[in-house]
Amino acid sequence: MAGFLDPEAPSIRAEYFRYIEKDILGKILFKNFFLNVLNFREEAIYIPLGRSPRYDERKIIGDAQVLVEGQWLDAEIKCAYMRITHYRRRNPLMTWGFDRVIRTAKRNNKSPCNFIFAVGINARCLGDPAYWTDVNRLPQSSQSVDVNTAPHQSAFLSCCGIFLFPHERFPRNNPSVTISRIRKSRYGEFFSWGNDIAGCCKTWAALLKNSSSNPAIKKRGIPSGEQTDLLF
Repeated sequence: MAGFLDPEAPSIRAEYFRYIEKDILGKILFKNFFLNVLNFREEAIYIPLGRSPRYDERKIIGDAQVLVEGQWLDAEIKCAYMRITHYRRRNPLMTWGFDRVIRTAKRNNKSPCNFIFAVGINARCLGDPAYWTDVNRLPQSSQSVDVNTAPHQSAFLSCCGIFLFPHERFPRNNPSVTISRIRKSRYGEFFSWGNDIAGCCKTWAALLKNSSSNPAIKKRGIPSGEQTDLLF
């Protein structure tokens, strides 16, 4: 059965997953990653639906928080699909573009979070009909992923690239990362594929080491009554 609106969609279920708004999709993948890759407990992850006080009783400075060694760390979340740059060339570049990483739309500097979680999805953007072909061609890992895999399932991370880095280490507000050249780029040391569990854990450990040695990174206290165990 085809999609309801998109005739190229293989099913209505797949169509709905595809059109989840990126801010919410990024938060879903953030929780998926910390639960299923880094093995955090649910109570060690705080993700309000939005930044309005209606949705965020803590009024955090970022998009989410995780509890590490008795400290709530603030995270900024970014999510991007693949896009084609220099599409008229014989070999156009496939990139992930992340918007407004360190400044707002009004060009005001954002309050620095402890780290940025940026996730790139290895399929083309929503307006590109090749999205379905991209997903069907994804390399199969030990956890199979297809067009009907939901973003909250651990298998979905097989089609994602994960960046974890301190806020101040992202020098550009709207960076574009060429996917085939990530390892050679300035962002390579902060990157792992979502199905590379060991690589993701190593990147996270490096982030924590970097953060703990940097006095400019603000550690936030634990709200009254919260869990204080070491969770990673």
